[in-house]
Amino acid sequence: MDRFVIKTKRPPKPKREEKPLKRFKQATIGDLKKVTSLKKVQMLIDQLKDERTKIPNLLEALKSLDKLHISVEILLQTKIGAIVNGIKKRLRENVEIHNRCKKLVHKWREVYRCNKVRQDHKAKKEAASFEFDVGDSRRDRALVIICRTLVPNGVPQLKNRV
Repeated sequence: MDRFVIKTKRPPKPKREEKPLKRFKQATIGDLKKVTSLKKVQMLIDQLKDERTKIPNLLEALKSLDKLHISVEILLQTKIGAIVNGIKKRLRENVEIHNRCKKLVHKWREVYRCNKVRQDHKAKKEAASFEFDVGDSRRDRALVIICRTLVPNGVPQLKNRV
């Protein structure tokens, strides 16, 4: 074997293309258009509930509801889906109102289902992360009871003590 190593210059590395940095925009008041206030939805609900509201005004209220981004919390709090569904059933003879109500209810159902799937996935993930030892003591049995009440999918994975 050689006693000495002769160092030579390495060939130059090829230069990488620099990627442009991602620039994030600061939130502005214009971005708040997607935020829906409860007052605005409540005003539209009152307009929809009123029996004296004429058909063109109903259509305008339904169009403005369609433009809003309504969260699941607002849907559950105001029960607006049931109100719009009732209007759909009550005014079946008017095709335009019936179709617009049907479209809104389907849109909100999809929003609700997506949120529920997300919550179920989150609960399963949290339940899978629980892992503790269970023995015969009262403390351990109490821990199991507490976990059953906190975790909707049942008791997390249990290990028996040795």
